[in-house]
Amino acid sequence: MRRRSGGKGERMEQTEDVLIESLVGKRKTRPTLGRFVDIRVLQVRLALLAISPGAGDLLLFAGKKIGEAQARKLGRKGSLKEGIGIYFDYLKETKVAIPELARCNEKGAVIRGYECAFSYGLPNIGECVCTFDAGFQAGFLSEFTGMRVISREVKCNANGDDWCEFEIKVVELEEKLAEAFRF
Repeated sequence: MRRRSGGKGERMEQTEDVLIESLVGKRKTRPTLGRFVDIRVLQVRLALLAISPGAGDLLLFAGKKIGEAQARKLGRKGSLKEGIGIYFDYLKETKVAIPELARCNEKGAVIRGYECAFSYGLPNIGECVCTFDAGFQAGFLSEFTGMRVISREVKCNANGDDWCEFEIKVVELEEKLAEAFRF
């Protein structure tokens, strides 16, 4: 049995590095089969995982951590709109979705993804399943802008919608405090 080296934090950092290198094509993932797999295999697994109790929070957390790490790798900060532009470049490069910016200002944005790799073509299961993407967006944009950013999927192919849509919001300190004291 192979023993793990380093503590949990160190292993998490190593895992983030490997996943990011794989996502941007700097690491060969499988020597014979390569990087690609039939998208239907991934869609079924993600849809089943996303509708499992508690799994949405896990996917959101994982996406956030990987998004933060991806932004740190850039080594610079910028505006929300600039960060969304970089995120869109990533979506195009990896062919995850065809992105569209519906609206954007300093307080937030609405972005759409057409032909989403994770939900396009799935039957209407009555739920949004792209929680990993929402987490990635929140983590990436928070780290890139230096502000607290949240993202919530409000439309999804797997929910019967024609595209996936995310509401992105910059959260102000006053809003966080007000929410903490709501009954």
